Amino acid sequence: ACGSVPLKVILETHLLSMEEKIAGTALIRAAGADYAKTCTGFTAGGATEEDVSLLRAIMGPLAGVKASGGVKTQSDALRMIRAGANRIGT
Repeated sequence: ACGSVPLKVILETHLLSMEEKIAGTALIRAAGADYAKTCTGFTAGGATEEDVSLLRAIMGPLAGVKASGGVKTQSDALRMIRAGANRIGT
């Protein structure tokens, strides 16, 4: 639908159950989106290492994972990168 423009789909992971996170991320991958993002950063909560790792495992090595929400320090960003994020929202 968006042609050659990268498509990023946002899940509010902190509001979802584990099953919903898995299903949502699987749908993002199946739809061919370029990125899965943990959350908008506008609600309470934010990216966790566990959620980033889960999104990375489901999206695979070629798609993007963006950690967003609650990433405020260099230490936070490095933890998210180690967990599998290749884009950070701060």
